[in-house]
Amino acid sequence: VAKIFGEGNDLFKESWQNIIVTSAGLPAIVAGIYCQQQFGSKTLQVWGFLFIAACFFLLGGCYNSFGPKSTFGLYILLLFSLNFGPNITTFILPAEVYPPKVRSTMNGISAAMGKLGAIIGTYIY
Repeated sequence: VAKIFGEGNDLFKESWQNIIVTSAGLPAIVAGIYCQQQFGSKTLQVWGFLFIAACFFLLGGCYNSFGPKSTFGLYILLLFSLNFGPNITTFILPAEVYPPKVRSTMNGISAAMGKLGAIIGTYIY
């Protein structure tokens, strides 16, 4: 990143770098909303996770083969993929799956189970 943006020696430069990198998520959210309406939440989530897996595979498998600009571009593509599918469908699927009478309770239980899974996964790893 330093070769692309320069050294981030002060708060302003580091903030500017973060704004540019994070802005990759905005078009992803717009594209995700459009695709969710066209293909549905479940399909978008599956394709989103496959897109994320492909980005991680490229970053992990080819990290030493790419130059800094290519690695940075792939990192932005990864941030795009993270915001494209699962980021949107995480909030939409509970509203689609659970009946209105128990939606809030089941949404809370689902969120708790996700957090429990994250704790267990972190502990095991």
